[in-house]
Amino acid sequence: MPDACPSHHFATPKTGKVVKLGPAGNSSIETYIAAPSGKPTAAVIIFPDVYGWQWNNTRLWADRLAKAGFLAVLPDWFRGDVLGSDVMAFIGRQKKDRVIADFNTVVAAIKKAYPSVKKIGQEGFCWGGLYTALLSTPQAPKVDAAVAFHASLLTPKLIDAITGPVSLQQADPLLDTQINSTFYKYIEGAFKAKQAKGGQQVITYYKGMPHGFSVRGNFSIPAFAKASNTAFDEGVKFLKQHLLSR
Repeated sequence: MPDACPSHHFATPKTGKVVKLGPAGNSSIETYIAAPSGKPTAAVIIFPDVYGWQWNNTRLWADRLAKAGFLAVLPDWFRGDVLGSDVMAFIGRQKKDRVIADFNTVVAAIKKAYPSVKKIGQEGFCWGGLYTALLSTPQAPKVDAAVAFHASLLTPKLIDAITGPVSLQQADPLLDTQINSTFYKYIEGAFKAKQAKGGQQVITYYKGMPHGFSVRGNFSIPAFAKASNTAFDEGVKFLKQHLLSR
């Protein structure tokens, strides 16, 4: 699952701060938070790729979400665990039950610290895209809207279970083995069927972009920068529609 893109930083994060959420002690969750000006009414909980919450580009992405009007929240879902040479072993250690429990802790802490927050959105990258889907099914907990960028670990069964507003911003299916052409067509068909019944699920892809393009591309190349910026803007537009306009 490692991305197919070179690793390049945008810059150095400046907007956010690192705090601990939840109970004191070892149960607390280190979290990067970037707040907008004024009282936020919606929070976007970010699930990063396997490179984790300290990756500069993901924190800068959070900063940009804050500038767009959201309270951006990027927790350490991996609880200090660091990716090694065995990607699947690392993923296997990130148990869904624990991650979901931590999500509940984060949401409760955010709503306590920021009582103006009424709606919760989600953005997921690669590994985090799994939780874009999981948190958009009828099972609790559920977010009000979610966006994934080059999502991984999805299955047809999980796609079929999605009921909440979801936007999948994907890499080129010809280049991305996580959602290849066959699976992309399946998702496209499933989402069209949901739309026919009033569902708000969309999928698009960026031609020529490999897995990881949104936060791990070589942004000195105009095509990468354009695709990343467009994906960011599309995600913000979708989240504003469902989190800020009602």
